[in-house]
Amino acid sequence: MRFFTLLLACGLLFGLGQALSVPKDAAGQSKQNIDCSTPMECEALAADWLNNVYEVEMRAKFETYTQKDWEYNTNINDDTSQGSLDASEEVSKYEKESWNQYVTQFNTSTFSDPVLKRRLDMMAVLGTPALPEDRLQMFNKIVSDMQGAYGSGKICPYGNQSCDLATEGLTLEPSLEAILTDVENHSWDELVYVWKSWRDVSGKKYRDQYKEYIGLNNEAAEANDLPDASVLWLQAYTNDLGPDADFKADIEAIWQQMKPLYEKVHAYIRYKYMEFWGNDYNMAADEPIPAHISGNMWTQHWQNTYKVAAPFPDVPNPLDEVDQALQDQNYSVRDIFELSNSFYISLGLEDMTMCFDTPCVTENTAENAECVANNPMIEKPDWDVVCHASAWDMYHTGRDDYRIKMCTEVNFDDLVTVHHEMGHIEYFIQYKDLPLQFRDGANPGFHEAIGDTMALSVQTPIHLKSIGLLDEIPNSFEADINYLLKSAMERLMFLPFAYTIDQYRWALFDGSIQPEEMNYKWWELREKYQGINPPVMRSEEDFDAGAKYHVAADVPYTRYFVAHILEYSFYKEMCLQSGNYVAGDPTKPLFKCDFSAGSQSQLAGAKLKSMLQAGSSQPWPATLKAMTGSDKLDASAILEYFKPLSDWLDDEITDKNIPVGWKSTFQRFMAK
Repeated sequence: MRFFTLLLACGLLFGLGQALSVPKDAAGQSKQNIDCSTPMECEALAADWLNNVYEVEMRAKFETYTQKDWEYNTNINDDTSQGSLDASEEVSKYEKESWNQYVTQFNTSTFSDPVLKRRLDMMAVLGTPALPEDRLQMFNKIVSDMQGAYGSGKICPYGNQSCDLATEGLTLEPSLEAILTDVENHSWDELVYVWKSWRDVSGKKYRDQYKEYIGLNNEAAEANDLPDASVLWLQAYTNDLGPDADFKADIEAIWQQMKPLYEKVHAYIRYKYMEFWGNDYNMAADEPIPAHISGNMWTQHWQNTYKVAAPFPDVPNPLDEVDQALQDQNYSVRDIFELSNSFYISLGLEDMTMCFDTPCVTENTAENAECVANNPMIEKPDWDVVCHASAWDMYHTGRDDYRIKMCTEVNFDDLVTVHHEMGHIEYFIQYKDLPLQFRDGANPGFHEAIGDTMALSVQTPIHLKSIGLLDEIPNSFEADINYLLKSAMERLMFLPFAYTIDQYRWALFDGSIQPEEMNYKWWELREKYQGINPPVMRSEEDFDAGAKYHVAADVPYTRYFVAHILEYSFYKEMCLQSGNYVAGDPTKPLFKCDFSAGSQSQLAGAKLKSMLQAGSSQPWPATLKAMTGSDKLDASAILEYFKPLSDWLDDEITDKNIPVGWKSTFQRFMAK
């Protein structure tokens, strides 16, 4: 995950709409008038202020705030929390003053410099700093409290439910996730216990605060002259589109494009889960799947249950060998980062050693805490941290301080995650010389897509063999289907989750979901799109959506849905550039392409590099077209990637008479 709480808190998630000319700010204060009399004078004044005042002062404030927030995320306590809040308020105050006194005073439609115009137009929507000071402080405090509760949440072990939480409690990472990912070695009841208990110590704890959070978000939208916060959250996508565009409808259309394939995979996995669990747990062939048995706390990725669902269990999946190879070859956490870095360098991209190079250790000492506060964190130290992996641009003067924060384990999943986070770092480095307004992805989905594009290539058997993590490349139809199903369980099954989590929050913001039905509507959406239900009774005292980090931390999620569509489009283009994929050639199918292989690999890297260097300096459809040849989001590449699996599922579903789809049953789990 790219670190972008800063962007939200500080108002850098700007829309690209028309410049505003509002005489008073959100608190009713009068604004200063700009002292210029002609369009030419005003444009010159705007350029001077933006380049020589704002750019310098704001970067310094970003650097201070980002460092303070890093200290909080890597050492959760009251002091670091307050330090982060204080620095955030300083940034917000400066941003608001700049907006009032300068940004809204310029009529950019008269400007002749398109770059200057775009930069100011990107600042036209202020975001949450438009709130009055006391309301902004409340907003920041609520988000900080929710994030802190999430990061420090612990539960007792299943076999010792009256434990001392301080000394025996289990944290989400790695303990609880390790239990849920290993369904074969844990009972149904233990999985239910872990699933429910995490929700008791996370979302349920801040349900009431979240209601306040909704209201404050909408107040911020109103202060930006927008109808509600759902519109504010979508500005980064919609303001580069035409006036008649409907981005929500575009996302729904992409989902409908994907839905038939998703339902086939869902049906097959449900069939295999029922075989594994038997008839003792009230599962039905035409009903949603219980949410606790997918191998993931949030049922967003299902690949950890691949062995339960393997189409050809006697044919090894090459990805299953990687964990053992990493152990056998004594890989360290740092070795995983070095491996990822070498992959990027092989494509002609920049060295990223600085983002993981650290002298810090894990012991709980004052000296080590100081070390972690000023260096990358690639292993969990012996104190409370926010383990959720993230990549950070520290906004250092020399544009040379980029860090990864991750509680890394030596396994294949974390190898993939490392490639993802380093994709963010590479993006930071490539656009580092652009103005602040352009130091971002073309849209938020672009930032998330880069590392995942790399991972599609890294996880191919061809690549894994080339780096010594796989002995042989399997060459059979059965091995291909095994490989594609596991990939679908990771990426395809994620899509409706990614869509639902923001659909839900949009609806809370626009009022179509009321606070008194927050949990009911959450499960209604999850059943509709994902085909899952809770494993135990839920009520409106629960807040199950809040069990996800991004909900607690005020992070929009549409970026991940968009990213999963983009990554296959980018991957296809890079495979074409490298010559390792040829449309219609059965010897070079898309899903087997490693674009880092061969003499043309740097052509693929050059294509990507050009896109990264553009940052957000032009409308995202133009950046997308330069990369893929089309300015539209489209799921055709992902459908092509999984076509062999889709065809096989058609035959399997027919032969075994497997029901596809599900009937609605979620209401039986909702307490009146």
